Amino acid sequence: MDFNNDFKVWIGDEMAQQITATEAAALVQPGMRVALGSFCAEPQTLAQALTADSARLNGVKLYVSVLGSACPYAHSDSFRIAAFLSSPRLRSAYTAQRVDYIPMDLSAIPTFFQQHPVDVAMVQCSTPDGEGNVSLGVSVDAVRSLVRHSRIVVAEMNAQMPWTLGSAVVPLSEFDFYVPTDRPLLEVRRGERRPVEEQIAQHVAEWVQDGATIQIGVGSLSESILEALSTKQDLGVHSGMFSDGVMALMQKGVVTNRFKDFDVGVSVATCVVGTQEVYRFVHQNEHIRLMESNYTHHPGVLARLSKFAAINSALEVDLTGQVNAETAGPFVLGGVGGQLDFMRAASQCPDGVSIVALPSQSKGISRIVSGPVSSVTTPRAEVDVVITEYGAADLRGKTLKERTEAMLRIAHPDFRTQLEENTCL
Repeated sequence: MDFNNDFKVWIGDEMAQQITATEAAALVQPGMRVALGSFCAEPQTLAQALTADSARLNGVKLYVSVLGSACPYAHSDSFRIAAFLSSPRLRSAYTAQRVDYIPMDLSAIPTFFQQHPVDVAMVQCSTPDGEGNVSLGVSVDAVRSLVRHSRIVVAEMNAQMPWTLGSAVVPLSEFDFYVPTDRPLLEVRRGERRPVEEQIAQHVAEWVQDGATIQIGVGSLSESILEALSTKQDLGVHSGMFSDGVMALMQKGVVTNRFKDFDVGVSVATCVVGTQEVYRFVHQNEHIRLMESNYTHHPGVLARLSKFAAINSALEVDLTGQVNAETAGPFVLGGVGGQLDFMRAASQCPDGVSIVALPSQSKGISRIVSGPVSSVTTPRAEVDVVITEYGAADLRGKTLKERTEAMLRIAHPDFRTQLEENTCL
């Protein structure tokens, strides 16, 4: 699908120079700091060219936020990979000690790249309009900061990148080089429907009011929750990610953004993650705005929301409500992302609620643990409600002992006795 059938080459003295992917990789020298565009906007052609040339790139530090990518760079001994958001596809690289994890709120990453500019940023964008502008498409988050502050900026100019509005639109003159491509974007598809996730979703829906503004992530559980919200009215969206499930609620008229405290009538996110269908939906859609993560996740912005429901998941939660959304044993499988940004805001705003939803067990292992969790992504003070298929534990205003009692009630029955015996409260 070519979103820009009437594309005409923009010619001007200040415009970026067209090069090949091989020439783009040649711009990188040993020991440099290089950043790739994030999530489903990771520039695949440039990442593959960089990997193919990796034999000469010893000591290159490569910053990534992985979601949907095959991570070709993970198999090269030359790269020192620094991941803001990790993936199971990096597990072998962790074992080989070729990758390390940066725990950082998504709201802080744009400032990090401003204060610590990389040598080369490789990002992805749309083809330009008639005025010499391009769109960053499905990821703005920290990419806008990379474009603004990096020493050299190379764009993979993809004819299949949708044109999104908001902070996504930038002049082509902000790039130094571009590589034309025409290939499908990375996708994150929903997994097989699971009855346990549908049960969790029904419990979550009970905590979301009509007219609320919601934040939610991606994945099969999140999509089940969004389906369960289809009975609600006039929801708003101010989130990190815009997904197929949010698209469906907009199409059904459930998400109208009518009662948002600001950005009225517009769904706001910092990236789009999903299938080709949602990428087509967001193309030139004036009811969707992608902004930098230091706007979408900024505490001063979120503080203006009066009815905010933050819905997040986790790898595990302990009996006092501490949340781990990052690590499983020695491996990093996720990241801080925007969870703490949104959970803190929701727990403090008027009529808000911060929700953590997760299955009670996975493959015979309890995901409610006696504690402490292996990584504290969100501290217990910011968690209002924890939900499993067995119901909801409202932790607000409860003592540690009361929290433990509430959490035991939503743990899997097979593990409740053991969890109770292992707690010191």
